[in-house]
Amino acid sequence: ITGWLSQAEVIEKVRTSRAIVMPSRWYETAGLAILDALSQGLPGIVSEGCAATEFVTDGENGRLFKMGDPESLAKV
Repeated sequence: ITGWLSQAEVIEKVRTSRAIVMPSRWYETAGLAILDALSQGLPGIVSEGCAATEFVTDGENGRLFKMGDPESLAKV
């Protein structure tokens, strides 16, 4: 947890990351985090039950895993 970051610091964190993980346990909107990450070429790892799946294609720009299943997440 980094606390508040400036826009430049957020971009630097994204650029030096391997992926963004959204392990949602219930349906939620995609939000901007996944779109920002994808726009920087960062793959998204998202649970199948959230709206972020509209932007992540399994095996192309990220991976999908079964919501609520730690073993499924561990396999990606």
